[in-house]
Amino acid sequence: MQTWTRTLALACSIVAASGAASLAADPEWEGTWKLVLLPFGDFETLLLDAKQADGKPAADVREAQKDLLQSASVVAVDRKDGSLGLTVISAAGEGKFAGTLSRGEATPTYRGTFLQGGSYLPAKLEKSTKRKLGPLVEGQLYKDTMAARKLSDLKLRKQALSDLIANHRDDPSSTLAHADLLAGATALKLSEAEVRALLERWVESAKVYGPEWIGEIRNVALSSLAGQRNYAGLTLKLAREAEAAMPAGVPVERRADMIQLMADTAKLADDPEAEAELRARRVAMEPELDASYRKLVPPFDPTPFAGRRMKGADRVALVELFTGTECPPCLAADAAFDALIEAYKPEDVITLQYHLHVPGPDPLTNADAEARAQFYDVRGTPTLIFGGEPGEAGGGPLAASAQVYEASQGLIDRILETKARANIDLKADRAGDVLTIRASAKVVGDPSPNAKLRLRLALVEDEVKYIGGNSVRFHHHVVRAMPGGVGGKVFADGKADAEETVDLGQLRKELEKQLADRARQGAPFPRALPSIPLEHMSVVAFVQDEGDKSVYQAVLVSPGPAK
Repeated sequence: MQTWTRTLALACSIVAASGAASLAADPEWEGTWKLVLLPFGDFETLLLDAKQADGKPAADVREAQKDLLQSASVVAVDRKDGSLGLTVISAAGEGKFAGTLSRGEATPTYRGTFLQGGSYLPAKLEKSTKRKLGPLVEGQLYKDTMAARKLSDLKLRKQALSDLIANHRDDPSSTLAHADLLAGATALKLSEAEVRALLERWVESAKVYGPEWIGEIRNVALSSLAGQRNYAGLTLKLAREAEAAMPAGVPVERRADMIQLMADTAKLADDPEAEAELRARRVAMEPELDASYRKLVPPFDPTPFAGRRMKGADRVALVELFTGTECPPCLAADAAFDALIEAYKPEDVITLQYHLHVPGPDPLTNADAEARAQFYDVRGTPTLIFGGEPGEAGGGPLAASAQVYEASQGLIDRILETKARANIDLKADRAGDVLTIRASAKVVGDPSPNAKLRLRLALVEDEVKYIGGNSVRFHHHVVRAMPGGVGGKVFADGKADAEETVDLGQLRKELEKQLADRARQGAPFPRALPSIPLEHMSVVAFVQDEGDKSVYQAVLVSPGPAK
């Protein structure tokens, strides 16, 4: 349930299959159509002017809800045999509307689903005489459900939710009432027969919106029942039925979630054989999930940096991201960060990612990363720092990553059109688990008399796989330590030198100890801790002023894996 409600709240885009059949004039299609999303009321999302273009159905966007679809445009229409699909591209990316013409209605209406981020929402596309979209207003059924869920008397709550469902059985907005009733099944003392009957009636009423919506409400129902031991056997049976009924083309993430739910439910049902089989199936899906994630993140194609315009400009932009694996608003910044890595070479931009225990315990956090956050007085995640100067917060859903990326580009490109104020020579050699680092730096020209320069080193793991609460699977350029200390080496006479030997085996033990200490402090990690291979490492050296925090220059070397 959380997935699809978050999908609408963070919203997005609309898409469908292309390839429409060639048509002549089509008066049934031509005119004004309104796309409406339905789970919380009639959310008018797009107003379209339907037409024919080159003998095929097409549509122009007259108006889009700015909170949902910024700069939307229809790029394809597929209309045939009573079905309709729309492909819409917006600043938020793309999504999918697919619906079937409802027969016998006074107003021509296609009912179906809106797909975004792997989740489906009930939706309709109907002919309209409107010239302007209405505001996003929560429906009365949604408001009544919110009131019912606040009732402290369990009998009254059960009765109120049951009445809302009975009186609005065919309204997709009854989804929340269904979910609340199922989530409280144990406390409300629902029988297994009541639970199954409730789900069967719910599925029957959802058929008008298609198999995708039926699959979605099954997911909502099973998520609501998850963890309730009294219904574990029934939940496992319902989940197997739901998996078997999944339509072709369901995203791998949805299938994986279903199998994970079944495995957890099998454990509750004391069925070790089923649990083992299901967990093995889930593990076997990891390569497919990894491939799907890499394809979807970032959700746009970053354009490679075209090069500097100013002659002699050689300053490298150091971009530092403070993030957390339990931080949902960090999605946009994390994806934008990955896009920067794709768009810029290390001789132009160097990226460092520090993890913090914000808002929950993060196993990629370490003491040096926390000290670095204190240096910048970081108050929350995500926080982006460009050349020592704070940028925009960068918080938001995955769909907002393009905007964060564009804002970051503007700050970075200004840095790249300047000259470095220091030269750095950096060498790193690795023999087994022993890494030897030698760095020297020299100020270019005369430093400011008030400058308090430091030469700092960062030891970076190129990629770490760990799936936390925000579902980010891969974390890049994660700072594991700052050799020589976070304070760095002090400059004397415009120069600084650093020579450090890092035993990666010892560092691994120290990081594991820090995590163990954290857990003993009463803040257990919500998931199994990832391994700390420290296999593919890089070293970054940078010169920074303690006063204004400006970064004079940065350089990166990669010694490669252990020899």
